[in-house]
Amino acid sequence: METTTMEKVKESNRLKEKACNTCMGKLNGVLSDGEMQQFREAFYAASEGYLFREGTPGQK
Repeated sequence: METTTMEKVKESNRLKEKACNTCMGKLNGVLSDGEMQQFREAFYAASEGYLFREGTPGQK
């Protein structure tokens, strides 16, 4: 079992922010400001408890 370190948590938070901002950038002009805020809240709620890391999708 892999140990979770503070460094991994910080990197995960950085990657979550990057992923959320990338998605929101693609939705800019499609969603209203209120909908964008709802998207951000839903993204972080859905990703809570998960560690993000760099790599290929589906890679273990």
